[in-house]
Amino acid sequence: MKFKMSEGKVRIFVLALLSVMVFAVVATIAMSSPHAQESTVGASTLDDILIAGGCGQPNPGVLPTPTSNPTPVPIAFYVTNFSSNTITSYPYGSNGNTPAAATISGPNTGLSGPQRMVLGSDGVLYVPNQSAGPSLTGSITAYTQTASGNQTPNLTITGIIPGDSNSGLSLPAGVALDSTNRIYVANQGNSTITVYPAGASGAITPLATISGSNTQLDQPTDLALDSRGNPYVVNPPNNSITIYPPVSSSGATNEFPLDIISGSSTGLDAPAAIAFDSLDNFYIVNCASDCGGGGLPSIEVFPALSNGNVPPMSTISGPSTGLSDPQAIYVDSLGNIYVANIGNASVTVYAAGSNGNVSPISTIVGPGTGLAGPSGITFVAPLPAPTPTGLPTPVPQPPLHANLCPINNFVSTLFAPDIFDPSTNGFLPGTPPGWDVSASMQFAPGLATATILTTGPNAGSILIAGGFNTYLPSTNGSGPNVTNATDIYNPVVNSFVLGPFMNVGRVAHTATVLTTGPNTGRVLIIGGATGTAGSWTPLASTEIYDPTGNSFYPAANTPSMVIAHAGHTANVIPFGANAGKILIAGGCCNSNGNTLNATDVYSPLSNTFAAGPNMLEFRGPPLDFLGDTGTQEWSSFTGHTATTITNGPFTGYIFIAGGANSNNIGGVASTEIFNPNNFTFFYGPDLFAPRVSHTATVIPSGPNAGKILLAGGFVLEDADNDGDLFDAADYATLNSTDIFDPVMDSVVPGPNMHQDRALQVAAAIPSGPAMGDILIAGGATAPGNDEDYIPLAETEIYISATNTFAFGPSMTNQRYDATIVQLPADPPPPPPLATPTPTNDPAGTPTPLATPTLTLVATPTPTLTATLTPTVTPTKTATATVTPTAVSARLTVSPSHSNFGIVASGGVSKPLKITVSNKSQAHHLPVYISGVSLSTGFSVSSNGCPMRPFYLGSGKSCTIKLACTPSASGAISGTLTLEDNAANAPQTVSLTCTGQ
Repeated sequence: MKFKMSEGKVRIFVLALLSVMVFAVVATIAMSSPHAQESTVGASTLDDILIAGGCGQPNPGVLPTPTSNPTPVPIAFYVTNFSSNTITSYPYGSNGNTPAAATISGPNTGLSGPQRMVLGSDGVLYVPNQSAGPSLTGSITAYTQTASGNQTPNLTITGIIPGDSNSGLSLPAGVALDSTNRIYVANQGNSTITVYPAGASGAITPLATISGSNTQLDQPTDLALDSRGNPYVVNPPNNSITIYPPVSSSGATNEFPLDIISGSSTGLDAPAAIAFDSLDNFYIVNCASDCGGGGLPSIEVFPALSNGNVPPMSTISGPSTGLSDPQAIYVDSLGNIYVANIGNASVTVYAAGSNGNVSPISTIVGPGTGLAGPSGITFVAPLPAPTPTGLPTPVPQPPLHANLCPINNFVSTLFAPDIFDPSTNGFLPGTPPGWDVSASMQFAPGLATATILTTGPNAGSILIAGGFNTYLPSTNGSGPNVTNATDIYNPVVNSFVLGPFMNVGRVAHTATVLTTGPNTGRVLIIGGATGTAGSWTPLASTEIYDPTGNSFYPAANTPSMVIAHAGHTANVIPFGANAGKILIAGGCCNSNGNTLNATDVYSPLSNTFAAGPNMLEFRGPPLDFLGDTGTQEWSSFTGHTATTITNGPFTGYIFIAGGANSNNIGGVASTEIFNPNNFTFFYGPDLFAPRVSHTATVIPSGPNAGKILLAGGFVLEDADNDGDLFDAADYATLNSTDIFDPVMDSVVPGPNMHQDRALQVAAAIPSGPAMGDILIAGGATAPGNDEDYIPLAETEIYISATNTFAFGPSMTNQRYDATIVQLPADPPPPPPLATPTPTNDPAGTPTPLATPTLTLVATPTPTLTATLTPTVTPTKTATATVTPTAVSARLTVSPSHSNFGIVASGGVSKPLKITVSNKSQAHHLPVYISGVSLSTGFSVSSNGCPMRPFYLGSGKSCTIKLACTPSASGAISGTLTLEDNAANAPQTVSLTCTGQ
């Protein structure tokens, strides 16, 4: 799959520090769904959560709400024993003098000085043996996880055999596997990392070897791979952790590390082993004085992507810990920490989040345990997700065809809503039974919008507008038609009444309450698509709903966008010179029928639209432009997300993530950030997976408060290798999450959900026992193997305090493509506004139910251009127009000169590495790198320094690999230049090569 990424010289971005947003903005954007980004609630507090419409069917078996998270299923873990040449296993929760559940032992096993082992995704245990092999240089042996007794290894990688190949093993001390089960080995004897193919056996030559003085490897004892596949290597003699890129080529590599963690602030003291948790935080066990170091043994926890002389975020150390010559460490999926201690022949277990001189929550020790010099530890498998007990067996669900929510295919759009009650952490009873008929919507919309009305007699009620409707006649029977109907929901009397018709039927539109100007309090409904199934047309037109007269203004009185947008996002700019304006970004479709990078900007003062700046990427819903019927089909109407940032230096900016780029036929992993002060976009950090039809929600509380949780979505990979990314085989759904930190401008992996899902809705829970957590509801699951999609009634709740997911209550309906809104606790008037009942739901333009009594302010000539003039003119070259204010930190760039030698004309040289380091040791002195430029004749072959504005933290470094690309014969010279606010800015590296 190919992704369209911007290349070449970066855009220069001038950072403007903003004041903290007012609480009303936080309340406004805490709710998130992929198709309705803004629902202003004014000064009201929020209580219940309404989930309305969507596509699906009644839930055949509503599951009870679990009263608590049950205890995980017991599971065994393994320990290697250096002194007895054995592997012993224990049940989950073992404590005290617990006998081993099974033991691998005997002459056939090949175990000889076993060290730190690992379990592969293939269910095989890989064990390094330091004193094995024909030349006693070591071996790697492997066993099935069910092995016991005098078990012969499944495979054995051996050392030097005269006359045969050299495996490169030399006192192997640690082993790790990448996502393809390639075997990485840390060799303590010759200070190397050797890499072998999956399933390797015998005296096999390594695929690759990391070795040499540049690597800074120093008798490595252990290694582990982060979620990006980067090996982190433990070097006890020099008290460092060295980090390398994933091995992608064969042969020997004497390369510099990508990063090095070392220095007095790190606390590293004869480090012995390393392990990662699910967020890429890494845990180091220090043998310290037990192995010739200077202090007490300890466990240190470092944040993901740490680098340089950085202190740990927590340290477990002291006499109560029971640590004694600790040699191996493992972190289970609940965050509990397991350590193998040779000194007292024990395994100590510490609770997730432990810090200081804490006692273990359990200790396996005693003569009956079989522990003898425990030197390695690993689980048989990750702990399973907690599963509520006593639940009915799920009823197999009928499939959902790739053309989402088609008529006559088991599913339809839904009349009945679901209402989540935060006080009970459950859903109110739905239809049927126990629900008054008036509590069902008067029409059944999928992908509608839901907006809290802030003014007029129905203030506090919810306007639900448009969407597709399977109950409307279809012209060709292939799917639902678009509706122009609306519903008004009054939460006090729990009833819906039919509202006025819009001028045009719309789906994949947005609805936003205007916060400034003469139309304050009215609802602006923007764009979307109209038509019948299989022939839907994007719209540039808009609608304005007047809550005072309960009517839509005629089409002649509403402005149109510069271009049509459907499946776009709409965000109100919260403050500053452009406060109240609305950014409409991306969606479908351009003149080629593909997703857009274009934006429109609405000015509420003049009631006009003007063209905004282009995004850096094309983003919108995934499209099947020519479907099976030969006409355009819409596989989904949601794509990217746009979320207002609520804290940090980018407060008030808009974070745009993921989506589909149908120009390149694929999902987008990149992000970008909109600067509302000068109306420019700059790249944000990449997501860990390309996400389409996901949700993005500001985390309200806990240690990640203010960060943005991006959950689920489609990954859009060509799973069946047919070159078409938009058939059912390729809509694989994700259970993974990412967390964007706006303070550090970084993305780290979040916890996995219990269920993979896309097209779901998400909202922060505003009160009750789960206040500050996030409800994620419904969606569809898709295996991505030509099987059909399955709608979901299940929910789960993101626990902000612990950064984990718990099972939530099930809805009364399976639904996806629904809408969600947090209901106000301030009650609206009890009687709903009476409206005439129409006789049908026409596809054409209806007669307005009431003539508006208020006049819209319309200016013939748009004035938006003047107000959009940036305070600093952006440039698309690498020449900075504004020099950032210098800070006392200094950047070093090494080497200062790179000579690529002789390179064939039209060819590409071998890459050379440039390392950029922030030498400041003060944590409050990050350097802001606003731009990187590179002369013609040279190119970036791989880049660890983002080619966009970013912060480089104190004590941190990043690397850029460059190549020379001569187009003709002769000498070439050029420069790599960094623009930043360091005291010694700018920094340059001179580059030379000779074309031949």
